[in-house]
Amino acid sequence: MRAAEPTQAPRLATRLAATRARRGALALGCGALYAAAQPGAPFGSAWPLAFACGVPLVVALAGRGARERAVLGWLAGTAATCLSTVVPAAVSSTAYFGVSPWEALAIALTVGQVFGAGSMAAFAALAGPLEERSAAVAIARVAVAWTAAELLRSTLFTGLPWILLAHALTTAPALLQPAAWTGAAGLALLVAAVNGAFAVAALRGAAARRPAFAALAGVGACFAAAYLASGLADGGAGGAPRPGAVLASGTGGTGAVHVRLVQPNARAAARASSAGVGAELDRLVALTAAGGPVDLAVWPENALRAVLPANLGLLARAWPDRATRPRALLVGAPRSDAAEPGALFNSAFSLDDAFAVEAVHDKVHLLPLGEYVPAPLRALGVSGHDTRAGEAPRVLGARDGLRIGALVCYEIAFAPLARALAHDGADVLVNVANDGWFGRTGAVEQHFASAVLRAVETGRPVLRATHTGVTAAIDAWGRVVARAPEHAATALDADVVPGGPTTAFAATGDVAGPVACAFAFALALAPRRSSRC
Repeated sequence: MRAAEPTQAPRLATRLAATRARRGALALGCGALYAAAQPGAPFGSAWPLAFACGVPLVVALAGRGARERAVLGWLAGTAATCLSTVVPAAVSSTAYFGVSPWEALAIALTVGQVFGAGSMAAFAALAGPLEERSAAVAIARVAVAWTAAELLRSTLFTGLPWILLAHALTTAPALLQPAAWTGAAGLALLVAAVNGAFAVAALRGAAARRPAFAALAGVGACFAAAYLASGLADGGAGGAPRPGAVLASGTGGTGAVHVRLVQPNARAAARASSAGVGAELDRLVALTAAGGPVDLAVWPENALRAVLPANLGLLARAWPDRATRPRALLVGAPRSDAAEPGALFNSAFSLDDAFAVEAVHDKVHLLPLGEYVPAPLRALGVSGHDTRAGEAPRVLGARDGLRIGALVCYEIAFAPLARALAHDGADVLVNVANDGWFGRTGAVEQHFASAVLRAVETGRPVLRATHTGVTAAIDAWGRVVARAPEHAATALDADVVPGGPTTAFAATGDVAGPVACAFAFALALAPRRSSRC
């Protein structure tokens, strides 16, 4: 069969990647596009870029050896993290640890190199050499290599699943629905396949047109099928609200739980003073009581800085009128345990209207350096906070049989924790957090994106209460139904219909990630063959 005539597309791609400087520019461009696609980007999320942000890098990888591919991936990852996470990480490090700006910048750059640049370098190394495979295999290789790199990033060194490819779509809920079947890994696989199809078409022109079109059609069919299966196509019209729905306060009807999410907007400096403890508690009580009694009120992470349960009397004294109290209160606070003297937990307490403890969730996935010092650093003499980790995610009970899956702060970024809670019967996920350390940087939206993604994966509404924002209520399909203004002392009311669709991801967990990882390494180790499209 006569080979296809070369087309303008591959000639243009070849010229773009002809020199080392141009390949470096393509890699840096990939990083810039990736950052622009993510929530919290300076000019707003340009989520459609997620379907093409990897194309410049893949084009640059053509014909390169493993070492140069890794360097190009490192350049792309460095650009992406510098443009999206370094400044927020430096701001939070300065506020949280009290270090100098230069020390904070060093911490932020190190984290970005390990997780962001390292992940992109792993992808680039696993993705090639594309020219030695058929076009269909090359497209698949891009998809599985990206997914494998994200899996490694999310698990190694305690994991940091922050601004993954799937997070870029959290502002477009209609496109999030495949996550209910496959989780974030499967969604990344689909989006990366689109990137691979565009890149391979740019490199090979007409010879790759058919497999590229087939890949795009297959991905489109997956998105369409997931959207139709989610039930979003009917617009939710007619009949009683479905389990998993979140509605405006007072419109939920029978079976809905009236929820109030409280955002006290207390500044870090005020919270650091002992005099501020009482004032902050009074503010929380006033904000919660102002709208009248509710079924469930949620206060943020460490809303009470007094250690519980020893200091529950403070609540009763600050709020003597039981008639204005919520039927159930979920509050973040440090916890001590008489059985473990000296141990402190970062916890979420479920309290009844008499402020008696009904159940407690202790934070399972602690923040390295922020809440504990990893063993290797401890051996080098590094000291710091020493919060004790909980044993496992725990479903909390509340009045009227409501089952709450509580996640403290950045636990919401870890899909296995949310999935375990949904699998164990949680009707709703509640995330108590403190994003005040991020100031007004893009990390606030980046953190919130994880909450949106967890709602779709688990098929459960997600309620989020923070000190300064984002405080919001998200339905089981990832739609943000109610959101409080940031940096304002306020309370957000919503009616939540407990439960939600039973998702395949909640039942089985992450299958797409490990399978993609296995295929990525298998393709990397397979004997090389000449390319024939």
